[in-house]
Amino acid sequence: MQRLKLLTSLAFRNLIRQRRRNLLLGVAIAFGTMILIVANSFSRGITDTLLNKVVVQMTGHLELAVLERARAQPPLIRDRAFYTNLLQQNLPGIREISENVAVFSRAIGVGKGENVIVVPLDLGASADPAQSSDAEYLLSRVSEGNIQDFLSNQYENPVAVFADKAKALNVKLFDTLKMRLKTISGQEQSARFTVVMLLKSESMFESGAMFLPLKNLKVLRGMRDNETGSLQVTFKQFDSPESVKRMADKIHAMLKPGVAAIRGELVNGKKTAPVLTAGLVQEFEKSPLVQKSLVLNEGKLFRDRDNDLILLSAETAAALGAAEGDKVSLRFRSIHATESVEQLYTVTGIYAPAADLPRADALLSESGFYRAYLSDLPQDRVFPDADKLTAEWKALLAPEFRLLPRTATGDDLMKKNQELRKTNFYGPAIDVRTMYESASQVLDLESALNNITVIAVLIMFFIILIGVINTLRMTIRERTREIGTMRAIGVRRADVRNIFLIETFQLALFSAIAGLVLAFIVMGGLSAFKIETQSVLGIFLSKKKLYFLPYVSDIIRSIVMILAVSTLTAYFPSRRAAKLDAAEALRHYE
Repeated sequence: MQRLKLLTSLAFRNLIRQRRRNLLLGVAIAFGTMILIVANSFSRGITDTLLNKVVVQMTGHLELAVLERARAQPPLIRDRAFYTNLLQQNLPGIREISENVAVFSRAIGVGKGENVIVVPLDLGASADPAQSSDAEYLLSRVSEGNIQDFLSNQYENPVAVFADKAKALNVKLFDTLKMRLKTISGQEQSARFTVVMLLKSESMFESGAMFLPLKNLKVLRGMRDNETGSLQVTFKQFDSPESVKRMADKIHAMLKPGVAAIRGELVNGKKTAPVLTAGLVQEFEKSPLVQKSLVLNEGKLFRDRDNDLILLSAETAAALGAAEGDKVSLRFRSIHATESVEQLYTVTGIYAPAADLPRADALLSESGFYRAYLSDLPQDRVFPDADKLTAEWKALLAPEFRLLPRTATGDDLMKKNQELRKTNFYGPAIDVRTMYESASQVLDLESALNNITVIAVLIMFFIILIGVINTLRMTIRERTREIGTMRAIGVRRADVRNIFLIETFQLALFSAIAGLVLAFIVMGGLSAFKIETQSVLGIFLSKKKLYFLPYVSDIIRSIVMILAVSTLTAYFPSRRAAKLDAAEALRHYE
């Protein structure tokens, strides 16, 4: 310990004595430290902006979506309360479950038009709407107007618009906008909107959005209270991608599709009969089991696309006094209505009871079954004793939903949706996905930017290291006679080497600290200027400023790496100096 203290003291004395020689080397190391810390902080800032301020707001950490009729259309959940409860009861640490009913449209202002995305804000989710998280978002960005007008019913579809978008549309406060929105049934609907708030955008990702109360947007899109687009879950703490994927896998494993049914009554004139109605999947007639068990007393089977034809059991037909060609109404209670709803069908055939036939009173084709099932979701919609059905019959009867497999990437998600569309499945298909699939393109951009930053930093850092090596070699060469003197007075070779190593370590440490201070000065200076741009450069900005997010772990790792590399770089020249013969070193002259 005493020897180490002495060597450290000698190394520090040499460091102070060789001020001019060490100044250039110290500046190079400090500059390298500064570049490393600034670049890492900038990369972290980009990640935070894209991941937490863009991707999470766009898709949530986890998303539960229902796709209907295998079409390339926005998701639609018919029973929002059921799936919301499922998520709340089984996922810990939920910060928020939001309804995604956003829709792209073209807004028409005063003589100008712009493409926008209409985003819902659920200000009615709390007891005091003005204190909700969505209200806090509006209040943090408002430049004109007030949130009371946004909450008021006196304005027709009140919207909050970013000031730069309002300028592009040539509108101001309380002006009227016009837009055409597509409903969930695919129809185009025109509507007028009143600008009640103007907002300040903090990034290019925000300015294209236009905010509307959730209840207004759902009405415009033809959604009922218990319907929504998809459910997006954000967690209070975001630990890692693996934790989010585990949550998605957990919910996916809990979704077990049963056999769907509609329990209600059939009406034929003045006669009614209670019925349990099931659906037969596409190409059911090719099944040997159907050919054997589904025997018709009269009429014929429907085809896959016959959505207005129904098969009745002989018992039900007798109770209704129905025959082939009669019109009957299927009446049932829906979760969306207080009164019963009806669907009209034509009797195409009457089948005889069979021992191995499911105990259903009426059968519909897949398209006909889901026409009623999805348009007015029944309150009683599960086939009783479905566990007693054979596996073959379960595969032939329409399911409550089809559970799509979990995917790992955005490309896999696209392929999965394409495969679903090829099936022409008429029913609902549930997909549980994370932001790593839904917004993979944005995350790929973030990863590419990080990789570019790392490569650029490494190139610059190694250029600096080459300078460090050359400077050290020159320093040792100039101090050859000093080395000879130390060797002549009895300093051991290991101690000569260690003096140079400690000296280099001290120089690197002081320079790294100086570089750290300089890095924060540079970051503070660069982030002080506002940058007005709507170009792609906006991805680097937060609140229209360059965004740096220094992590203590990154700083410590950078400084440790610099100390290790600098000391290791000095090892070989120091070892060479320690091996010099004392007499030859004393005779050295430059």
